[in-house]
Amino acid sequence: MTVDDYIENQLPSCQVLLRRLRQLILNAAPGITEKISWNVPFYTYRNQFVCYLNVLRNDESIDVAFLRGMELTDETGRLEDRGRKTVKSLVVRFLTAADEELVLTYLHEALLLNETQPRKA
Repeated sequence: MTVDDYIENQLPSCQVLLRRLRQLILNAAPGITEKISWNVPFYTYRNQFVCYLNVLRNDESIDVAFLRGMELTDETGRLEDRGRKTVKSLVVRFLTAADEELVLTYLHEALLLNETQPRKA
């Protein structure tokens, strides 16, 4: 399955959000790649997972999950851990300009973490 296949298999309302989030992530920095892992789109930078997109079925929103989310600055308090040890995510239902800016803020910090403090394999 490709990321395009994943998007096409979602509800139309989610497809729009997924396409825009995908575009934001891929354009955030040169070298970001995408692939399907664990049945959802994952995004990598410098051979390390950065984030993934997951459709939340209960309310047709998208979970933008950052693999090192616990290490991110969260001044807005919008990142949710839901009991996860390292992952935190931003739940997006409608992608406003403010939400896009917030996604990019978290994403740039996550990319910087991968550059300056890479995890050991």
